[in-house]
Amino acid sequence: MHKTKVTSPYARWYNAQKLTPIRAFLESKSAAHHNTIIPPIGNHGALILGAIPTQAMLDRISSENGGLTVTRVSLLTNDEESATDYEVTQKSIRLSLFEHSSMDASTGTNIALVEVQQKMDEVADGLSAGNVVYFHCMAGHTRSCFGVITFLCLHPEFLKGVSEELGEPPSLQEIAALVKKQRPEVTVLDDLKSGQKGLLGVVALNQYSKTENLNLDANRAKRIAQDAVFMLHAPLDRGFREKSDRTKQEENLAKLYKTYEQAGYNFLLSMLPEGVGMLRRFGQLSPSEQAHFVILAQGLVSMGAVTKEDLEKDLGYHLLALVHKATENCSKLSAGDQVELLRAFGVGAGFDFADVAARIVAGNSIDRHNAGVQLAELLRIAKDNDLLPDSEKPVEYFIGQLSVEETRNFSSRLVQLGMEPKSFLKNDQCCFVKN
Repeated sequence: MHKTKVTSPYARWYNAQKLTPIRAFLESKSAAHHNTIIPPIGNHGALILGAIPTQAMLDRISSENGGLTVTRVSLLTNDEESATDYEVTQKSIRLSLFEHSSMDASTGTNIALVEVQQKMDEVADGLSAGNVVYFHCMAGHTRSCFGVITFLCLHPEFLKGVSEELGEPPSLQEIAALVKKQRPEVTVLDDLKSGQKGLLGVVALNQYSKTENLNLDANRAKRIAQDAVFMLHAPLDRGFREKSDRTKQEENLAKLYKTYEQAGYNFLLSMLPEGVGMLRRFGQLSPSEQAHFVILAQGLVSMGAVTKEDLEKDLGYHLLALVHKATENCSKLSAGDQVELLRAFGVGAGFDFADVAARIVAGNSIDRHNAGVQLAELLRIAKDNDLLPDSEKPVEYFIGQLSVEETRNFSSRLVQLGMEPKSFLKNDQCCFVKN
């Protein structure tokens, strides 16, 4: 069998073992190569989830389904996708991912909800036309599972008649349980990568906010809120998220908060883990999740969904007390978390410009992209809140740590934020400023 060239760091094992991904799974007696998640019902086709297929395998699936077109939905990285060899007539839809996260491989920014919706609408059109849809990554365990759950959350109409155990609308947990029942090899929902969980939470929040009647009772209120908890993994910083995408998330949160309030529940409290005492429940979240929680809570106040006084009365704590709890271990907060805490709470966040700027330019494992954009956002926030440094490390020092490309991004974002880049750049850096 022809050996597929694989260059992704997550797939080099195949090359080391002199196996194609296909052979690796065919030779394993413990795992099926692919499984049908949704059978053809009525006029729509089947939805299949599996490992990376060969062209011959796609042809066989087509033949087994009466010659129907097979649409390949790929969640491969750019490296993995470039190593594939499919016929040019093969229908395919790609969701460009950065490794196993939910970041766009070409831009380094989080994939926007509108892009995910467009891709999944395209998948839905194929299923509705009676075609077979094949979701895959390399192993058919994690990324493709994430893709299928996302699709079924956005298009629950394809779940009608599949299982009586699904709610209306179905929760992420219910959809994930259905997928795992059909394909036991997939990664369980809680073990998905952080970025994947974040995007799923944003998708679920969007769907619930559009549902006219949620018929909330205590159990349903908790279940829906626990789906939305996943959005605490989605990056809030504008170095990773488009402003319009984050604004949509805040609007959906405000709408759902009001829906809960009208039914006699508090959406934020329902998001927290079970336990005795607000602070103890809040403490079960990771520092980054805590930061996102208080930022979103402050956003509800800013949008007028609730007054600060009423919110703090419901929570039983001042928001700044929760901010201080979240920032007890700053090493576990990303630079983006810190930037957004400064944006939401100003000096109350407990950071200064130099501390956050140093974290940005350090470029650690969770701050891999858009250092220039993050630094520009920080500079805007610092200027608005009178936090610009007069220390031994001025702004120019941190700008000097940026690469050429990052400096260009820094300059472009400053212009977008209404600031003059040449006020902060040295003479030899001004060539990076676009006229």
